[in-house]
Amino acid sequence: MWHFLADTHFGHANIIKYCKRPFLNDEQLQMHEWAEKGLIDIREIKIDNSAVVQMDQRIIDSINSVVEYDDNLVIIGDFCLSRDPKIIRSYRKNIVCKNVYLIFGNHDNKKACEGVFTASYENYLFKIDGQEVFTSHYPCRSWEHASNGAWMLYGHVHNLYHPEDNGKLMPYDNKILAEGFSSVFAKYNLNFNDDIKKELLDVCASLKGINLTLDVGVDNVRKGVPFGTPWSMADIRRYMQPKIGLWQTRKIKSIF
Repeated sequence: MWHFLADTHFGHANIIKYCKRPFLNDEQLQMHEWAEKGLIDIREIKIDNSAVVQMDQRIIDSINSVVEYDDNLVIIGDFCLSRDPKIIRSYRKNIVCKNVYLIFGNHDNKKACEGVFTASYENYLFKIDGQEVFTSHYPCRSWEHASNGAWMLYGHVHNLYHPEDNGKLMPYDNKILAEGFSSVFAKYNLNFNDDIKKELLDVCASLKGINLTLDVGVDNVRKGVPFGTPWSMADIRRYMQPKIGLWQTRKIKSIF
């Protein structure tokens, strides 16, 4: 079986507060809420080593609970913060699976990762049971064999683009479009209310969620799935299925 995961960030204390990973204590959660409201600088939150150890172990346990020894695991970037080969190897050895591939992320030191993984790439197009899967740490708008239905798996943005991947507007887009519609309606002395705004925004959102893309990073948390659990190929097929019809319709119409 094939499994995919990104942005483990082993050994990285600050990622816990910046991505609000589930290893903050009550006091830190309160401070995080203040930071979100702009009342304090998020840098005031200090993460101790015990939280890092807890995060690292949780991700390792989640990986080992679903990935068998003879399976294939693809880490799509930002495996470990450290540039010490010994530390990188120690994390790798904790993963039971013998076939672990690394797609380099911005936090991965290529030299330090030499010989640690089964293979490592800048990006790579896998072909699994007839399905092409393009992997890159960085999300792409187009990729190798995209026009032929290749899927694109990425990380790096820590769940930022997942709503857009699934037919929803990003908060900033929602704000700008709503303000723009209001301005146009006012210019022509037309009535503009919440119902009209919602319908117009829904039309704009209908253009989203068509690309065959998925953030497989650990911060794209799935309900009922333990933090740090990789996406299996079966999980990804279920996720992509409702998007394929939309993608095919757009592709056919774009030809003419």
